[in-house]
Parts: sequence; structure tokens; C-alpha cells
Amino acid sequence: MSTRLVVFRGPIRQRSKLVCQSFGWGRARKLCPPKAECNGKTTLFLGLLSLLLEGIIIWRARAGKFLSRFPLFYSYLMLVFMGSAGAYAARWLSPRYYEGSFWIFFMVTLVAEFAVLVEISDHIFNSYPAVRSLGRMLTGAISIGFFVFYIVPALAVPGSPGGHVAELVKRSSVTKAVIIVCLLAVARSFDLPMNTNTSGMMVGLGLYLSSNIVNFELAARLNRAQYGSTFAIVGPVSYTLCLLVWTVALWRYEPAVIFSREARPGDATLVPDLLGRFNNSLSRLLRK
Repeated sequence: MSTRLVVFRGPIRQRSKLVCQSFGWGRARKLCPPKAECNGKTTLFLGLLSLLLEGIIIWRARAGKFLSRFPLFYSYLMLVFMGSAGAYAARWLSPRYYEGSFWIFFMVTLVAEFAVLVEISDHIFNSYPAVRSLGRMLTGAISIGFFVFYIVPALAVPGSPGGHVAELVKRSSVTKAVIIVCLLAVARSFDLPMNTNTSGMMVGLGLYLSSNIVNFELAARLNRAQYGSTFAIVGPVSYTLCLLVWTVALWRYEPAVIFSREARPGDATLVPDLLGRFNNSLSRLLRK
């Protein structure tokens, strides 16, 4: 199957928009970062809007003095913001160095997104330090497991660079979506409270990841004439919607609901006793 990478003008973290490729859409061509090939003006506008929203989210957290409340999330967002601004500057001021630096930063941001999942996990299990540490380990274990048994095999199959990038983006999105579903299932099973900040991070990222997965699946099943122009715009739109959700959810800091760490049988106002007992047992085990 021949591949073609249809790329767009815009910042580098919007993964689905920079891999509108292949699935038999035209002749193979050199893999390159976003340029004005498909829906250029729209994607440029959405890219600049996304950059603005990222800046607003970071500014609001700094003004409200709650940057340190979500260190991993804001570190990720600042990385993306600075990298995206640098990508625009490099593209317009030094095109010769743009392509190489683009793909390096693209891979970094693809991996850095897992930090948002760790941040969500930390705040879901905020009342239970031992369980929170276990949540981090499980998030890492699921990520590594999916990488070894789900992502790497796809990259090992002979094919074009464009096809491998597309498969990497799709499968990494599936991996992150699975982690979100697992965290949400645990939170609901144990009635763990999630404030607006944590819920917003989860909803925004989940919206973007699910859009990526559906977008790539449709692209794989339809030809370019049927879906090419739609594929080109779904990524930027979904990422912008993700940022809008984050802007609203993180406009002000909402303190987490802290439960007693001691299990109290029969107290319906607390997280189920099973989790409390598990946290206490795990804490003792980790101290040994």
C-alpha cells in the first residue's frame, strides 16, 4: 500500500493533523512537517488559537498561584506551548532547520502526554498516598505493556515512514484511552471524588484521544476523495476543543476532597472501607 503524508500549517503537537497520510492516498512522498497543503488557512487559524489557549491556561494558573498543584500537567503544557511557538518561529525564520527539529519535538510530546495521565491518577487517589504510588506504577506498567506488545509490533512491520507515524499516533492514542478508562472505572468503583480540575483534564484529553482513534480508523477504511479533507481538520478541531475544556475546568483551582486515611466501618460518607484498608496495608508494606 502506498502512502502519502498530507500535512498542515500549524504547531507540532496536534498529531492527527500532521499525519493525514496514506491508507492508499496517492503516491509516496517524503515525510515532512505541517505545511499549507490541506485546509491551510483553517488549520493555521486553529493552530494559533490553540497556542493562545495554551498561553491563557498557563497564565491563569500562574495568576491564581496554583501551577504547583498540577506540576506534571502544567510542565507538559509549557513544553507544548514553547515548542509550538518555537516551531512557528523556526518555520518562518529558519525553514532549513525546521523539519529535523520538528520530528524530534513531535516524538517528545507524544511521550510527554503520558504525564497528564499520571497527573490525573495522582489526583484521583489524592487521599491515599500508597494507592497513589501504586496508581503511578500501574499507569507506567500499562503504558510499557501496550508499547511492547501493541505499538512496537506495528512499527516492526515493513512499510513507509508515513504509515509508521500514523500507526504510532493511533496506537499511542488507544493506549492512553485505555488508561483513562481504567482510571475512571476505579474511581467509579470506589466512589472516589473527582473535582472539576481533574474531571476536566480527563474529559479534555479523552475527547482528543477518542477523536484521534475514530479519525484514523475512518481514514484507513475510506479513500482520500471520501475522507481526505475531513481527516485534515478533525485533529486541529478536537485539540482546540480539548484546550477549551481545559481552559474552563482549570480556570480556578478547586481543592481536592480529602478523606480520612483510616478505614471506618459503616461510615457511608467515606470512600469504601476496602480502599482504606488496602491503603493502610500497602503503606505498611512499602515501609518495610
